[in-house]
Amino acid sequence: AKCFIVYPVQHVGESDASGYAEMADSLSHGRWLSVEYISFFFIKYAGIPRPEDHWPPLYSFLIAPLYFLFGKHAFVSKLPSLIISSLCLPIASYSLTKCFSRNKWASMGSALTVMFYPSMFMWSLYCLSDITYAFVLCLAVLFAVKGLDRTPYFYLMGFFLGIGYYGKGVTLVLVPAFPLFFLIVRKNLKAFWIDKRFVFGILLAIFIISLWWVRNLILYGDLLHSTQNFWSGYIGYGKGSSYHVYWDEELKPSFWTTKLPLGISHVVKKTKEHLDTNLEWIFLVMYPNPGADPPINLKYFLTLQPIRICLKDFPNYPSGIPIGFLGIPALIGLFFLRRNRKIYIVPLVVGALVLFLSVFWAPIDRLVLPTVPLVASLGWASYSDFLGKFSRWNPDEKGSVKAVVLAFFAVLMLVYNVNANIRL
Repeated sequence: AKCFIVYPVQHVGESDASGYAEMADSLSHGRWLSVEYISFFFIKYAGIPRPEDHWPPLYSFLIAPLYFLFGKHAFVSKLPSLIISSLCLPIASYSLTKCFSRNKWASMGSALTVMFYPSMFMWSLYCLSDITYAFVLCLAVLFAVKGLDRTPYFYLMGFFLGIGYYGKGVTLVLVPAFPLFFLIVRKNLKAFWIDKRFVFGILLAIFIISLWWVRNLILYGDLLHSTQNFWSGYIGYGKGSSYHVYWDEELKPSFWTTKLPLGISHVVKKTKEHLDTNLEWIFLVMYPNPGADPPINLKYFLTLQPIRICLKDFPNYPSGIPIGFLGIPALIGLFFLRRNRKIYIVPLVVGALVLFLSVFWAPIDRLVLPTVPLVASLGWASYSDFLGKFSRWNPDEKGSVKAVVLAFFAVLMLVYNVNANIRL
């Protein structure tokens, strides 16, 4: 279905999408990550060909071999996102839910949710890195959880965590969440010396990330160089359309030079506004258009109003896409499933991601898409646990009742999401 939608579209897209496509074209022609076009510069180069220094290269690495095999075509540039969203990410979500719940029906519900959830479905049609990054991050979380039982999986955790940095730089902020998760589960600092494979996994992630740092050091003399740092000086606080072609001639904007001088109270106020919107998108209603509705404040979010909004939006897709059917159970599950320490990785990773985005960036719905498979997995695990407790009243029918209810709810969610996608 996605191929039928995407194939007739003859353009790759603008800005981010074209950046990924041009990097892939350069890779397929052996020019590494040098691009030959002008959009906007923050650094003045000697000529038009320049090393790409704005968009991360992971998605371009996936497109490049396809360009080499099938030629440069708009449809080809979107193939990795189509394949990952339709097959790879649902399988990863299924496996993660299975680790949390040990229930195949809850896991199937999670896979179907991720496969057909309207915002995931919509953004998977574009030449963008968000779906790919959601998949890589989900794998890192999955193998961190599986490594608790079979430690060799920690190597895969480290590999995908390191690869994630090439998808989005925010991965660097998420890395500390994994040792913290490991410490919470093991309850002892000595565990880092006992389970050395976890330490090796983290070191592997750092090694993979450091390869990009070496590249930055050679080209720019700065390990953490990214012109995204300059753009963060505007986004969320004001329009950045008035900058000159070359920032090299003026003070480069950044969070520290343009936002922080406005005052701590102003930064805190804007951060709270961004946090409210991001939390709304993650746990309640993800709107198809960024900024289409005023943010719901935290007090409003913590009342019964979220349930009312979910019920209101259920039959009326244009006003929003409800995720609260899973987000709210996921929050409740943090309490009821608290003895299952494997689930703690979800709030740690989601919390680190949303806090970083709220402080340094403006709310953009696709940037929080990596939280969808994590929240869906925890939400379905919560449903499974609740039904397990409820069915204890009738032990003889425990398994069958639980399976039927979960299967029915999975089909219900599937029908709703498919209908929403058709209307979208």
